[in-house]
Amino acid sequence: AALWLGFWALLPVLVFGIFSVSKGSYLLPNSLLVKSESLHLSVGGVMRYVENILVNKFTIAGKEGITLQATQRLLAILPLAWLVFARHRSWRTILLVLTGGVVLHLALAGTGKFYRYEAYLVLCSVVIISAILFRYRKEALQRRSLAVYALAAVLAFFLFFPLLLRTTAALSKVKQACINIYEQQYQMGKFFQRSYPNDALAANDIGAVSFYTRGYIFDLWGLGNIEVARSKKGGYWTSGFLQGLAGQKGVKVAALYDSWLGSSLPAGWRKVATWQIQNNVVCGDDTVSFYAADAAQAEALKQNLQSYQPSLPAGVTVRYY
Repeated sequence: AALWLGFWALLPVLVFGIFSVSKGSYLLPNSLLVKSESLHLSVGGVMRYVENILVNKFTIAGKEGITLQATQRLLAILPLAWLVFARHRSWRTILLVLTGGVVLHLALAGTGKFYRYEAYLVLCSVVIISAILFRYRKEALQRRSLAVYALAAVLAFFLFFPLLLRTTAALSKVKQACINIYEQQYQMGKFFQRSYPNDALAANDIGAVSFYTRGYIFDLWGLGNIEVARSKKGGYWTSGFLQGLAGQKGVKVAALYDSWLGSSLPAGWRKVATWQIQNNVVCGDDTVSFYAADAAQAEALKQNLQSYQPSLPAGVTVRYY
């Protein structure tokens, strides 16, 4: 039954991969490949890769903060549940498989921003542990000393408190996250829909822009563009490469995060304006910059932005260059 279920779960992935390869792309989605860390096939490269996993993924929270801490705690909670309830064979396999999933996720993926990538692990763990405790709570509580209860309470606090913090942080930020998306991503999409509905555009966060327009979208980050994805994996994701490829695609204007592109920002593009939002908790950056692909497009872009400016929410700060 497990093999049959596994086959049907894998089938859509294989179908997607075959279709993707037939169109000149990778077997796996660009988003997985672009966001993954490269492994250099050498002794030093493998050692650095393993060190990164052991130190930055399994031990230190780093910049990912509470999301990574909460996921790391699962590596203690699940095996501990396995030991405590080992005599109940019906739960051992699922706890073992889920622990393996946590190990693979921490080693090969990331917890990312706004509590989304590891959410399936947290949900599965909470549901399964709760079900086990509910079913065998009397057995777990009987004939225990006060010292054991106190130790269990301290251990439970240490293990589960990061998960509680993760939950409260996510709930407290949902409202502001919606405001962020409305003030930045939604406004970008509506601006391009009004001024450049069928033109070739460049962006590094393409969701709303691609939804509201019908022209070609040049994804500077590579999730929606195979040439850019190959350049990132191949080490030639440079200013000159992006500018040349954007010129081939007929890109007129761009909206991007300067912090994302850094030195890879096309040198020939002209910065026209920025939109800055307040209290950002979910967007890739609080400031999105608008560029013209050449001087001939700069004045028209500025006029279009000025025309759209009255439609922007009051919390957006506009600056022209």
